[in-house]
Amino acid sequence: MYLSRDLEEAAKNRSLRTPNQARSLRLKLRECSSFAAYPNYVQEELSRVGLLERYDRARVLLREGHLPARVYFIISGTVVMTRFNKELREEETVQILNKGDIFGDTEVLDGCRRVATVTTHPTRN
Repeated sequence: MYLSRDLEEAAKNRSLRTPNQARSLRLKLRECSSFAAYPNYVQEELSRVGLLERYDRARVLLREGHLPARVYFIISGTVVMTRFNKELREEETVQILNKGDIFGDTEVLDGCRRVATVTTHPTRN
């Protein structure tokens, strides 16, 4: 998804975002299928309060067991979800998510702890 420089700056800082920029951001974010699945009024609110963040490869975004604070829409790149298997005493890949996917929503909506660790893919951006 391409964002103009002005729109990208507005997406990174909600306090500087104008209503027109929020509207433009909403239209761009609708290219993300998980965002587009929400009703218009939810899209409008998310476009008003959401933030654009970019992460390096192999960066942990959230950890299993932590309290939730955010919902993530993947607009580019890939993330890996893992859980710790107590019996095997090792991390197991649960799912790989790509552009258009969402994660973290269940924990935020249910108010429960994170069920998996999510890391940006080590080789794909």
